Amino acid sequence: AAAAAAAAAAAAEAAVREHEWEDIFSMSPRVADFGTVAPGKLYRLDIHLKNVSFAVARFRVGANHAVHAANGNSVIATHRPQGLAPGMAATVTVELRAKLPTVLDAAISLNLHGYAVSVPVHARIAVHAKPHQKGDGVRAAELRQGSQANQKLMTTLALMVAKRKVQDRLMKNRAAKLMLNRVLDGASPKSKLGAKAGAAGGKPRTVGGALDALVATGKGKGKGESKSASEGKSGGGGGGEGGG
Repeated sequence: AAAAAAAAAAAAEAAVREHEWEDIFSMSPRVADFGTVAPGKLYRLDIHLKNVSFAVARFRVGANHAVHAANGNSVIATHRPQGLAPGMAATVTVELRAKLPTVLDAAISLNLHGYAVSVPVHARIAVHAKPHQKGDGVRAAELRQGSQANQKLMTTLALMVAKRKVQDRLMKNRAAKLMLNRVLDGASPKSKLGAKAGAAGGKPRTVGGALDALVATGKGKGKGESKSASEGKSGGGGGGEGGG
């Protein structure tokens, strides 16, 4: 009878304390339910805390933040200690390292502004874990993994774009280098442009001189083509007169 009375008193006190800390913090979810998971993998579930009071409140994970359950399965709760101003939120991450098949029933302890709160942790570790059996925690972990995959894809695409830009820049630099080599080659006495300039009495030993020689060569070609075209026209006219 005494034990029953003590248990009832402890339950009543716990209910009062829970009501008191609920006036300070809102917590979601209240139970870390991982659902059915596969052995040999790591799962994560986030518990969100928010200060709903009108004063700064603090929280921390209890001393038993690492729970080693049966068959080597472990539950670890991690967080960043901080004081929460009114309206601010924080996250406690619960990690389940599943090793061997079992039904896991454990708990982690949170100290919310001086009140110790026990958060139940449930999981069914089975070899054949079907997708439709997975709980909220596993779905959250899968969403997180998906976002990491998307982030990795975006990083890969960004690297590909950066690589393409570098390749384009190198190609442009290569074209500019070829043009510069051509100009410098034109400034050499051994080149065709240098030989023409030497025959004309000039010495285009500089890049500017080589550029002038290139321009002059282009103009000369244009004049030669126009001259030959005009001669062809006049020759055609003479042939017509001779025929008359």
